Order: sequence, then C-alpha cells, then structure tokens
Amino acid sequence: MAKHLTYLFVALSTLLAACKSTSDGECRISGQMADHTRDGKWVYLVPFIRPDSVGVDSTKITDGKFSFITRKNMMGILRVELKSRWGVQDLLVVTEPGEVKVTLDSISSAGGTPQNDLLQQWKECTQTYGQAIFACRKQSRMAQQAGDTAEVSHLRVRMDSLLNAYRHYSWNLAEQVKLGPLYDFLKGRFPENKQD
Repeated sequence: MAKHLTYLFVALSTLLAACKSTSDGECRISGQMADHTRDGKWVYLVPFIRPDSVGVDSTKITDGKFSFITRKNMMGILRVELKSRWGVQDLLVVTEPGEVKVTLDSISSAGGTPQNDLLQQWKECTQTYGQAIFACRKQSRMAQQAGDTAEVSHLRVRMDSLLNAYRHYSWNLAEQVKLGPLYDFLKGRFPENKQD
C-alpha cells in the first residue's frame, strides 16, 4: 500500500509541476530546422513591433533544433542569422503560455498553443490570398496589354472581392481571439469596421 501511495505521490507531483510550468506564464518555443546544415548558427526571437536590438533573444541551432523560454507575451518573429537565412522563411509567433512547436524551412510553421494555431491558419489563408491576387494581377496586365477593358474591370471586381473576404476572415479570427498579441496584430492590420 505504501508503495502505491509513493507512486501516486510522484505522479501527482510530476503532474502539478507540469501544470505549474505552463500556467505561470512561461512560453517554451521548441524549434527544429528542416535540415542540419545550419548547426551552430543563431536563431533570433525579435519583437514584431519595434524590431530593434532591445528585447531580442537568441539561441544556437544544435542537431537541427533550438529552443527559447520567455515570459514576455508578445508577437515575435523567429529568424535565422543573416548569412544563413537563404531558403528559410521568417516566422511570426505569439509567445503565450505553453509550448509552441516550430519548424523553420522554406514555408515555416508553428502551432501548439491557441493563438499560434490560429496564427498558422491565418498565415495559410494569407498565402492563398496572395497567390490569388498575384494571378489576378498577372491576368489584368495581360488584359490591359490586349486592350480588353471589360476583362480588366472584371478582374478589379474579383480582386476587391478577394480582399473583402480576406479582411472578413481576419476580423472573424480576431473575434475568436478576443484579446492578446494576435488580436492586436490582426486589428492593427485591418482596423476598419466590419460594416465597411
């Protein structure tokens, strides 16, 4: 009986310690690189707002992995040092309590906490929007060169519709978040009222 109580005590202590580490405001970023060619290079966690040297954190890549621990609640950018950045996309992250799992590569991604999961969804929507707008602009240039004003006008309406859908998606995402760094970020990008 005493042996079972000891195991139970150890299990509860471990569980309480794990709960405490995620509930005390600590953000753990566990990152990995797509390959090991950047071992020994630096990764920086830079504040999204005022990305100067103040508040920048850094760590070295070892065995294709890196990590940060912070209590700052902010929107940040993860980026590899300048000389080794080629082919690695900078990544927006929210340093909120919990563990954020990050992969840095040509299409970097993050998730594992509520705001970072939503931010990843927003990033994917943004990429889809960007590709659609790029295609419309290319078609519009071709239509202009061909003198097809009706097609240019149609494509302008299409681009306005895409932008409107993208704004509404971003507003709805901000409404889900309600407050915090991601909410501030989305409202800063799209300050218009929903009725606009």
